[in-house]
Amino acid sequence: MALSALADATATVAGSLNVLADGLESSLGETDIADSLTQLTSALQQLDAGYTLFEAGLGSYLKGVNDLSSGYGDFHGGLLELNGGFKDFGQGIKDLHEGTDLLKDETSSMPDKIQEEIDNLLDEYTGENKDYKPVSFTSEKNMEPDLLQFVIRIEGVEKPEEPVTVEIVQKEVTLWQTIWKRIVSLFGS
Repeated sequence: MALSALADATATVAGSLNVLADGLESSLGETDIADSLTQLTSALQQLDAGYTLFEAGLGSYLKGVNDLSSGYGDFHGGLLELNGGFKDFGQGIKDLHEGTDLLKDETSSMPDKIQEEIDNLLDEYTGENKDYKPVSFTSEKNMEPDLLQFVIRIEGVEKPEEPVTVEIVQKEVTLWQTIWKRIVSLFGS
């Protein structure tokens, strides 16, 4: 926009100079000085207006250059941060790769370790000296179930006995017995 205004102002100045030149040329040919001075005044006013536009366009252009210069520092700083971010990203990818390799190495023998542990636990129950006989809870109609089934065996749960309620019967104390008790407690132990 600033360059467009600058071009317009320059064209206006050029037009004003052409009008001035035409005015001077015609005034030399004619001797009417008053008319020539009017044309000259008009041309100078147009030149002034064109220069004002030129000056405003130049100011806008310089402001744009200044803004561009100021913004470039921020732009450059942003590029440096982006570069640092890419370096961190690359390091993160490298760490991820190393971590997944470590996970693969540590878990590759896991199925064998699990099977070995299962075999050890089974040996505890079914070893040569044990009298353990596994019991299958599968139905004879479903000898090969598709899902894993668990049966938990615990000791039976019995209904608790009803609690016995004991009623405390208070013996009625007469007025004389109450008075006598207070006298004894006053003088007694």
